[in-house]
Amino acid sequence: IDVSADIISILDIDEISSIFQVQFFVHFKWYDSRLTYYNLKNDTGLNTLSPEEKQQLWIPVLVFDNTENKLSTVVDEDSIITVSKKGNYTLSTMQDVENRQFFKGDENSITLSRFYNIRFLCNYEMQWYPFDVQSCTLKLSMKGKSSDFARLRADVLQYLGILEVNQYIVDFYSMSVVEEFNKSTLEINIILGRRLLTIILTTFVPTVLLNMISYSTNHFKAFFFEAIVTVNLTSMLVLTTLCINVSNSLPPTSYIKMIDVYLIFSLLIPFVEVL
Repeated sequence: IDVSADIISILDIDEISSIFQVQFFVHFKWYDSRLTYYNLKNDTGLNTLSPEEKQQLWIPVLVFDNTENKLSTVVDEDSIITVSKKGNYTLSTMQDVENRQFFKGDENSITLSRFYNIRFLCNYEMQWYPFDVQSCTLKLSMKGKSSDFARLRADVLQYLGILEVNQYIVDFYSMSVVEEFNKSTLEINIILGRRLLTIILTTFVPTVLLNMISYSTNHFKAFFFEAIVTVNLTSMLVLTTLCINVSNSLPPTSYIKMIDVYLIFSLLIPFVEVL
């Protein structure tokens, strides 16, 4: 089964909830030697199957493995199934009332296309925040025993949306098939890089300015000791508030992030100035 995907847009990147919401089209293409088609047109759009014909076909069902409820592909009124005319045909016999062209199922492919809007789970690695690079994956695998007689194969992946999403920018995307436990899993991998301008303006610039003010108290005369303590304590309070706000905007982790190291170091500067 050849699988193609068109990523329309990335709607949401929620680091705290570990959610990655994507709008995309999925296209399946396969051959079924048990079928016989007749009077196929050169224009594939004219070979669209009716709802009744859809019910008579074997249609592969794929599971989105990294979703909360293990969602799967569906075949409904929004699904479009077409047959591509590729092979040669044979004419009907003299006994047939109608003159038809018959096409073999193993020479003419079936294509299923449908639009999806799904929230995937994504494990965000925040150790190097804000200089981190995130990798989110859309995983699809065959449902049930279908994997015993069918295998997935990556075909074409297109990204049609805007590259800049929230604080991220899409750096790279790829599609591949991974074989695990005698089961083929299709993985669409999207690499996201973080844009630093917002973080620089809201975190780094204020902390640098506050530390410069704290450092300037070294040049005060000893007579202004009370002013030195007041300035440094005020800087520590503001830096503490900033540190808490940054921490609350990020997912809780068992490890220390790079931004935590920077903010703790910034808190120590006014503390040392008072000593």
